[in-house]
Amino acid sequence: MQQPKFTEYPKVMMHPNYQAPALSGDSRGPAGAFKPDQFQAPPSSPKFPPVIVNSAAQEGEYAARGYVPQGASSGDAYYKAFTGQQPTTKAKVEYPKWKYHPSEAPVIVQNEREERALKGRWFDNPGAALDALEEAAGPVANADAPSAAAEAPAKKTRPRAKRKKARTPAQIAATERMLAARAANIDKRRAA
Repeated sequence: MQQPKFTEYPKVMMHPNYQAPALSGDSRGPAGAFKPDQFQAPPSSPKFPPVIVNSAAQEGEYAARGYVPQGASSGDAYYKAFTGQQPTTKAKVEYPKWKYHPSEAPVIVQNEREERALKGRWFDNPGAALDALEEAAGPVANADAPSAAAEAPAKKTRPRAKRKKARTPAQIAATERMLAARAANIDKRRAA
């Protein structure tokens, strides 16, 4: 179930001098017996009844009359009331992190000092390292037939597809485990 979005309004405002309506008269007879033939007067109207406001303008209008909001209105309190849990604010953790090189194995650095100590061009994601490798390689030329490229008509090339967001090592490992499990299931089916 998806949590509804927190909104500040509507909210209840109460006046400090609020008085509940009072019942007038008692229709009970001796020993608490009810007398239906006896008239009972209607209750008096309340003094400064609670109001529900739907906007900041309405809130300001009633605040000028002495009304005050009931309780505190916040997204964190709403989340706690809805889920029964404290909201978690995840701070971005800078280290440890993976660093990728176009021609070397990925490494994990524990702090900024280790990251500065890396020699060469290291990247935060494998896609950037792969792009750097492709840039360094340049266009691939056919060494056997250098004149064939000049004589051949220009070939239309498809535009390169955008790269997806780089996957984390944990995602890569999970994918490898899933593929290994599928291969094992296929082998079991073939054996049966």
